[in-house]
Amino acid sequence: MTTVDAILDEHLAEERRVAVRALLRRPLLRQAAEPVAFAQVRRHARWLRTELYALAGYELAVHPSGWARLRKRGLHPRDRRALRHPPTSRWARRSTAVDRWPALSRRQYVLLALTCAVLCRGHRYVSLRTLVDEVRALADDERIPLDLYGSDRRPYVGILLWLEEHGAIERRDGSDQALDAWREQDLDADLLWQVNTPLVADLLGAARPLQPETTPADLFDDAREYLTADDRRNMRGKWRLARRLLEQSIVYVDDLDDDERAWWRTKRSWTEDRCAELTGLQVERRREGTMLVDATAEPGRALSDLRFPNNRPARDTQLALLLCAELAAHLRARGETVLRADLLAAGERLCRAYAANWRLPDDDRDAALAACEESLALLAAHGFVVDDGAAVRIRPAVCRFAHVRAQDPQETRA
Repeated sequence: MTTVDAILDEHLAEERRVAVRALLRRPLLRQAAEPVAFAQVRRHARWLRTELYALAGYELAVHPSGWARLRKRGLHPRDRRALRHPPTSRWARRSTAVDRWPALSRRQYVLLALTCAVLCRGHRYVSLRTLVDEVRALADDERIPLDLYGSDRRPYVGILLWLEEHGAIERRDGSDQALDAWREQDLDADLLWQVNTPLVADLLGAARPLQPETTPADLFDDAREYLTADDRRNMRGKWRLARRLLEQSIVYVDDLDDDERAWWRTKRSWTEDRCAELTGLQVERRREGTMLVDATAEPGRALSDLRFPNNRPARDTQLALLLCAELAAHLRARGETVLRADLLAAGERLCRAYAANWRLPDDDRDAALAACEESLALLAAHGFVVDDGAAVRIRPAVCRFAHVRAQDPQETRA
């Protein structure tokens, strides 16, 4: 192979890695939001469709109207992640990282379903007043109590912003100030959106039709993905293990079920290397499990909006890293379980030591506890700990950051 051929092959492989990372980061990828990534996905759609289905059972659909959808089923109810909507305050939207956006409440999921049902009626354009009136009428028909001119007004603004963020509706008239005014009970405020009906219908699409008797466990049951018992035996372990590697920060052997563990014993290296090749990440293998790591930490290479230790205020990530060192020392000396109160006390000590650096009041215990809770939630989201309430279970991957040491703040300022 000539040097030119090698360069072209590497360029082709990098384009495909960019496309895979973009789809994993945004399973609903819109051309208007990420034109470069969408162009790569469209260019390599046939290859992506074949490879992603063969490795993980993902289904890719690229729509000519300007979006791509990567369909995938959740692994387990405990691994679910809530949808997040942009902050309702326009000032907060400018300064809040995506992984700190508010999570949709149960009430907001109901509002989202009702709104999507209304938008699928064939509206090309819809005003805020018309949309609110039709959602209220549909809620009355379904006997769902709803007060969009009262207590449900603020939560509904979050739903409208979520739909805008995903391209389901595009604002044609009206401003953020008008939306804020409507949120604050200004009945004269109004906006106009253009409705992307095919995209709304795609948002509502599900691998399994929902029925009144459908339970949450049914949504995670993958038995219907396989045509025969042989397909299930041969493919289930491979697909689920690949999905764990691509979707989770860390894969622990103890968390695998029987099918996944059987594939792990025989095809672990092949699956890890294939996932790393598709994403451009590096494999870190341990006895306890595997982690795919991005050594470059470049924003364009992210696979998720939830990154560690980046994408958060310095206080959260620095405190989480320092807690990793504390947890690793406890794991080696005393075992995998630490009392939540002891961990929060250690976090408080760190907050007092770094109060000036993190702009925390020296005597504000509530602010320190809130910072500790945020850092603990960040560690739990990435699989470094399991928060069991009164106790916290330490996972082995926390030792990866055991080298983190706190410096004397006075030395830091000097």
